Amino acid sequence: MSSSENDASSGEGPNAKRRRKNPDAKPKKGVVVLLDSDVSVSVNGQVLMPNTINMAKLKKPEKGQYCRINFTSEMSKREVLSTLHSNFSIIRNKR
Repeated sequence: MSSSENDASSGEGPNAKRRRKNPDAKPKKGVVVLLDSDVSVSVNGQVLMPNTINMAKLKKPEKGQYCRINFTSEMSKREVLSTLHSNFSIIRNKR
């Protein structure tokens, strides 16, 4: 019996390891807040994102610019903004 037959007969699909442990758990989305100093604008007006190394630095906990947050499709704009403001102290006093 081949290994693919074993997987099929055991009821485990190819994505069995990817399933969430708790099927009712809401997936969290990684959110990075970019400051003016984190991006640059090219001569033609194109906004340039940080490179991979600089993005990794922004995700360090001491920077306070990265957080994993639960969002739902039922959330209103006001609820999304409130969630972002409660998780990121650097944007609490903005707009």
